[in-house]
Amino acid sequence: MNFTYHRVEPRTISKYQARILKRIAHSELPIEACGVILRDGTIVEYPNTCPNPEHGFDFAAQLNHNIKAIWHSHPNGLTTPSDDDLPMIETLARRGFNCHHLIVTAENVYEYAADFSQVASASQCQT
Repeated sequence: MNFTYHRVEPRTISKYQARILKRIAHSELPIEACGVILRDGTIVEYPNTCPNPEHGFDFAAQLNHNIKAIWHSHPNGLTTPSDDDLPMIETLARRGFNCHHLIVTAENVYEYAADFSQVASASQCQT
């Protein structure tokens, strides 16, 4: 089966959460900021451990079903998942972590989700 994703509108995060994410992203320029949003709304930032943090992200977090969304910034302003983002989104979805993925730019926060019907043997996270 082919992996696909779609943009989620309206977003499931609040305007307040979006403002916080944009502030965090701005404070980390020129590198990509990253982290998770927990189901209770808590925003958690993790250090970006990617070898090239200006053009990618990675972080060490214990993934569990208490995570509502994974977020990271695109300092270049790209509003869609990059070619580097897609394998990570697909891998997480196939492992059952079908939580939303947020891309933070200076102007806005964009929310995406894997198309669960297209991901073999993935269990859907409740949103």
